[in-house]
Amino acid sequence: MDSNLTGQSTADPQEQLCWRMGPKTAIRRGDWKLLCEARGEWELYNLAEDIGERNDLAATEPARVAELRDALAAWDAQMVEPLWVRESFGNQGGNLRQRFEQFDEDGDGRLSPDEAPTEQWFRRADTDGDGFVSFDEARAATRARNQGRRAER
Repeated sequence: MDSNLTGQSTADPQEQLCWRMGPKTAIRRGDWKLLCEARGEWELYNLAEDIGERNDLAATEPARVAELRDALAAWDAQMVEPLWVRESFGNQGGNLRQRFEQFDEDGDGRLSPDEAPTEQWFRRADTDGDGFVSFDEARAATRARNQGRRAER
C-alpha cells in the first residue's frame, strides 16, 4: 500500500496532477492550478493563498500560465483519446431535441431500449409501456428528473 495513504510519508506523491474531462482540462503543480473550462479561457489560481479559487491570476502571471500549459500539453500528448464518453441527457449541452436525435440512430422519431442512454432511463421514460420512448416521453422524463433534483436542494 502506498506510504502516503498509510500516513507513513507526508511527501507529495506526485510532482503534478493533470486531468481532463470532455472539453475541460487542468493541471495542479505545487500551489498552482491552471484550468480551462469549456469556454476555452485559461484560469490560474494560487491555492496556497486562494483555496476557493476566487482570484484568477492568469492575466498577471502569463509566464506561469505558459509553463503550466506546456506541461499540460506534454502530459496530454502521452494520453490516448477517451475510449468512452458519458452519454446522458442534460450532461452534454445542447437542447433536448438535439440529444434525442443523437440517440435516435434509426431516425424513426422514437428510442428503442438499445438506443436509450441507459436501461434505467428507458424504463423510467417509457411511460406508456409500448417498448419505445417518444420525444414527448423523453421531455417529460427529463423534466421530472430536473424537478426532483431541484426539490433535493
